[in-house]
Amino acid sequence: MASPTPVLQHVAVALSGDVPAAAVTPQTVRMVDERYCCIVDSTDGAQPKIVTVDVAGKTVTRQPCKSAETIAVMAPVGKTIAMQLKRTVQVFDLARKEKVGETEVGYDVTYMTWVSAARLGVVTEKHVYHWAPAVAHADDAASSAGTEDTASRRRSLKDGGKDAKKAKKAFELAAEVKGGRVLAYSADPSETWLLLAAAVKAEEGPRGVAGVLQLYSVDKKASKTLEGFAGCFAAATVGGAECLLLCYASRAKLVLMELPVAKRGTTAFEKTTVELDLSDPQDFPLAVLVQGPLLHVVTMAGVVLSYDFPAAALVGRSTVASRLLVAVPAACGAGKAGFMGVTQGG
Repeated sequence: MASPTPVLQHVAVALSGDVPAAAVTPQTVRMVDERYCCIVDSTDGAQPKIVTVDVAGKTVTRQPCKSAETIAVMAPVGKTIAMQLKRTVQVFDLARKEKVGETEVGYDVTYMTWVSAARLGVVTEKHVYHWAPAVAHADDAASSAGTEDTASRRRSLKDGGKDAKKAKKAFELAAEVKGGRVLAYSADPSETWLLLAAAVKAEEGPRGVAGVLQLYSVDKKASKTLEGFAGCFAAATVGGAECLLLCYASRAKLVLMELPVAKRGTTAFEKTTVELDLSDPQDFPLAVLVQGPLLHVVTMAGVVLSYDFPAAALVGRSTVASRLLVAVPAACGAGKAGFMGVTQGG
């Protein structure tokens, strides 16, 4: 049964011949959306480099960094890059060629991503922090709305972004995820629900690895852990009511459940659980993506399982690659939606 989702190959084309295959690993690749992919390359024994791939333009740029442990990720809007080394996070505007913000956190950073166009999620050994640096595209948006003098604000950022807000602790990592490898971190559009995915050591199970999700409610200041490797937030209309759903997947099942929102005290969506049929027992979900009427579970082994959303009825299955490291939503033209992936070795 063929998947109804097209897959773009632009990342592989852009990386071809520009980045050594050995440099492309789960630890070195960061990709928030379909526009840019960042890889930290330290394979030649010389000074490590941050390689930024402009997917649409099919161009590659390089800039030196201090360590192979650096994390670099492009923002989903504008030409802003965040870079981290140990406990320090810096943000640079590549178009203006200047630093626009810097902050420090209490512990070494293990994972970093943009949870919105203007906010970074910074995961450390013990806590998750949020930071909203005063990036250029935020200035432009404020200026167009007539709420701020852009030129004045930009002048205040000339000295490394000292006026930008400092990172604030969002929540503490649950005991079940501490020491694990963070796979993903995301927030719902209102940033009242936060989701961290991690792979942790397990005495039983394939590869001795299990998936754990930490779901955090900002309003209740409380966490809940769930079994799973990947998940996402998605809006759905059920019986005329607007619902916020959490969709997550483990090796064995896909779960859709409604999360309470402030506007409504009751829930309208009945929790749905369906079995996942992964032919390889060592495979696991890499991403859960909701696009229009479809939900896709994309696995590390390159399998795509497509479901009606929010009914969760299986409508397609295909294999698109031998091994995937990253999968993000992508527009495929003519009103179609799909996803973009980075494969092992490019």
